[in-house]
Amino acid sequence: MRPTWPLLVLTIGQGMAAGVMSLYAAAHLAGESPTPLLWAALAAALVGGAGSFFHMHRLQAARFVLRRLATSWLSREALSTGIFGGGLAVLVVWQWSGPSVGWAYTTAVVAVAGIGWMAVWITARLYASIRAMLSWYTPW
Repeated sequence: MRPTWPLLVLTIGQGMAAGVMSLYAAAHLAGESPTPLLWAALAAALVGGAGSFFHMHRLQAARFVLRRLATSWLSREALSTGIFGGGLAVLVVWQWSGPSVGWAYTTAVVAVAGIGWMAVWITARLYASIRAMLSWYTPW
């Protein structure tokens, strides 16, 4: 399968955001909070999210995507990626507006990093369910 550029942008943006968020979480747990990493994670997530809109062929049908959460990997991908992006935005506002220290902030950082990796795993499961995309479903 030859993927479209919006699908590549979505996949790379989401994966990069999860990876950079993991770096930020590790640095935060080590006692530092490098703000550029958090901003880079949010930017990658926004680029990936923009790619998802260009990937959809009928934007009018987008509102129906979440109706089948129990059976659809696409619905789960949309929800988890949206929650991840929202969590990143909350962390950016939290760090920008005040002190980014304490157990609550640390818990939020680790949770958002975990949600990012969950979103990547759900995307991998989606690719595994599409016969034409099995070549994408690898450990890498």
